[in-house]
Amino acid sequence: MNKNQSQRPNNKETFYHEVPKSNNENQTGPQQTDDVVDSPLNYRGFEKIYMLGEKGSGSQSRKTLQNYAKLQEYYLRNKTLFIDNAFPPDTSLKLPDGKVVWKRPFEISEHPEFITNGATRNDIDQGKLGDCWFLAAVANLTLNQKLFSIVVPTDQSFSQNYAGIFHFRFWHYGRWIDIVIDDRLPTINNKLVYLRSTDPNEFWPSLLEKAYAKLYGSYQNLEGGQICEALEDLCGGLSEFYSATQPEVFEIMETSFKKSSFMGCSIVSSEKEGTRDDGLITTHAYSITGVETIKTGDSEIRLIRVRNPWGNSAEWNGSWSDNSESWNLVPKEVSDKLRVKRYDGEFWMEVEDFKKCFTFLDICHLNPSTFCYENEDSNWYVSMFESSWIPNVTSGGGYKYQETFANNPQYLVTVKGNNTPCTLVIGLMQKNRRLIGGNDLPLEINIFKVETDPGHLLDKDFFKSREPVLHNSEVGVRQLTIRALLPPGRYCIIPSTGFPNKYASYLLRIYSSTKTNVVENDEAIGYSKDAMFTQPNTTEEVNDSGLLRIFRSVAGNQTEIGWYSIRKALNSKYGKRRLFCFIKPKILFSKSTCQNIVSLWDANYSGKLDFEEFGHLMQDVEALKATFVKFDKDNSGKLDGFELRNLLTACGYKVDRKILGIIMIRYGSHGSITFENFVLCIFKLKTMIDEFQRRQTIDTNDQINVNQRDWLETTLYS
Repeated sequence: MNKNQSQRPNNKETFYHEVPKSNNENQTGPQQTDDVVDSPLNYRGFEKIYMLGEKGSGSQSRKTLQNYAKLQEYYLRNKTLFIDNAFPPDTSLKLPDGKVVWKRPFEISEHPEFITNGATRNDIDQGKLGDCWFLAAVANLTLNQKLFSIVVPTDQSFSQNYAGIFHFRFWHYGRWIDIVIDDRLPTINNKLVYLRSTDPNEFWPSLLEKAYAKLYGSYQNLEGGQICEALEDLCGGLSEFYSATQPEVFEIMETSFKKSSFMGCSIVSSEKEGTRDDGLITTHAYSITGVETIKTGDSEIRLIRVRNPWGNSAEWNGSWSDNSESWNLVPKEVSDKLRVKRYDGEFWMEVEDFKKCFTFLDICHLNPSTFCYENEDSNWYVSMFESSWIPNVTSGGGYKYQETFANNPQYLVTVKGNNTPCTLVIGLMQKNRRLIGGNDLPLEINIFKVETDPGHLLDKDFFKSREPVLHNSEVGVRQLTIRALLPPGRYCIIPSTGFPNKYASYLLRIYSSTKTNVVENDEAIGYSKDAMFTQPNTTEEVNDSGLLRIFRSVAGNQTEIGWYSIRKALNSKYGKRRLFCFIKPKILFSKSTCQNIVSLWDANYSGKLDFEEFGHLMQDVEALKATFVKFDKDNSGKLDGFELRNLLTACGYKVDRKILGIIMIRYGSHGSITFENFVLCIFKLKTMIDEFQRRQTIDTNDQINVNQRDWLETTLYS
């Protein structure tokens, strides 16, 4: 019962939202906690399992965090059952078969068990929810018990330490998240409404589905989806998408199966879900659970084992099906080993029949960081980067936008070796689009050959002078995945949105078949020896500049002045129309800006500047004005982020893309930065770099040690 597979893509992705407490139930217990979830897992690259809503988890932030171990301990001690008011029963559910009643497993079965005789793919029996895309992925999960035990912690029970609380783990945009639930499940006439096990006493499938529904906000949000998304959520791997009709599809599946990859398939149809004459179901997701090559004399029979998550008699009825005479073509011992004779939704197909019947093939390659491979041939080398496209800063758009394309993030890949090509599988995933109320943006990946290490950002002249060695784009998908076979050498990967100046966060993952060196191509932070303001002007130079007259006019009889006088001096010099024809108001520098400027120039924390500090400040502002005007070609009084990087470079300052984005977020507005905020930004940048270098020692390289008082003084006042 899946309505998503009829169109490719039809991405169904919603996000967790805060649910108020039920009027009928009062939650007690240690809900609020900042403790890290206890983790027995040995992740390489994943040092922490986050709680849902925890800062840095990638899930929507929540004030109330749920720590499974502490909650379980509390309810066991108080001899009560956990009630999850963060995900209460949905009383709005209306199904034609009867009234929905939420019950715990011991109210449904006399002898409930979490897992009965081990978890297998045959445990999956779809209910009335159209989430076969998720269930097909769960069937794959049971084929790898190491990974299964990560997602479904198997030390849970209805007899030992039972408190009505369970937990499961999902991969969510680069992080593993622990989801806590209570065990109340929807029933009609004491029968489970949604996913259940084929064993009426087993409940891990039903509880896993509930935890997944909590991750995405509700059961209804699981109606319709793509199997590749569920596969990634269950294993943290990287998915590829293929047409099932391409000639080498069996070789792709065979290689992927040996690498312990998870696979699924589907049939596209313009009609609603329905059963065909051959027993297959359109607009429906299936699992691929086996790939076999049987040799008979001089020929080979290539078979694919497919499973319907309905787990019933809805199966393929053609060649190599359960009752097919095709099994007489192979030795009896082979037939006895492979042949399935029960109506459980699983069946074999010959590859040519598979290519004729199915439309799409999804493959999810496991991440080696989870140590869940079943054989030694499974390993990939993985690099992962998180960043954002920021309008007018790092969102340069697709390759056809030559003037801005170079502003996109750049990643250098060095393929080592002599003549052996390296396979790269690159996944570009946009994050949280539905959370911000937007549709998926068009995605684009371009790969360029780079002859030598550039040592700097590749500019627009570089990209204008050559074509990409590989280009791919797609519209309306959460993730764009491409496969490249690259000979040894150096390459530059450019991930981008289809259009410039679109905001989105993204996750870039690069799987390589051989060891490669992958780094972000960016600038080193700092400023050069001949940058502006590295050498302060002398007192005599300041006196000769006429600034003493300005100082006395605002200071009166005082020897030091505060933000109010600084503001008056700056606006008297730079706030008039004749000096900045593009500025209409006479006041240019605001109160808050001048307060910040004083804090950056005030060396003794007095809140005031003496004449020498004032003179240096005014001369620096004058130099910045001259440079700003030079880059502001249209006299708008503003610079966008693309111009800002060039302006910073002209001033002798180097920042990477992340810092540039932070500058625009903090000091910019609507993708541009004014002269006032540019001045403040430069002063802050220089002050913080100087402060870092002052505290830096030869032994610490890019690190410093700072105590709490120093940290607060520097961050609060600067």
